[in-house]
Amino acid sequence: EKIAINYLQFWFWIDLLASIPVEIILLFADASADEGASNLSNLKMLRALRMARMLRLLKMLKLDEKIASLETELQVNLKVLKIVKMVLLLLFLMHLLGCFWFYIAHNSDREVTWLTEYDGGSGLDAPVDIQYLYSIYWALMTLTTVGYGDITPTNDAERLYALGGLLVGARVF
Repeated sequence: EKIAINYLQFWFWIDLLASIPVEIILLFADASADEGASNLSNLKMLRALRMARMLRLLKMLKLDEKIASLETELQVNLKVLKIVKMVLLLLFLMHLLGCFWFYIAHNSDREVTWLTEYDGGSGLDAPVDIQYLYSIYWALMTLTTVGYGDITPTNDAERLYALGGLLVGARVF
């Protein structure tokens, strides 16, 4: 609520003026330029509205100041935070893709799956942590498009899911 009130008190008016389609109005004004000198003063006023767009850049200056003060206060470079955020996102996606990869294999009724084919089917009776390791290994190889090929889809449901995982990986990078 305080943010909205603060915005309405100052930046709203600058944004409102900056959002007026000056170029379109100028096109119509040029088309009806036969009216003489009174039209010239109107054109000057419209061009002054363009300056309101420049005031929007002041927001960016303040944002840079805030980011710089935050970096100083936390003694952290924001580029490092962006890298940490990217790695955390990758780990989260790896977990999701891995869990669903295992889910597809586990719920395939009497069909050959990656789980029955990989490492002689050792993942079928392996402890949960090993099954999870196999699954997230496949997910990370797929997300990073390395794809060593040791764990591969063996049925249509897995192939379809693998295609989706490849698209997600391509989108992330």
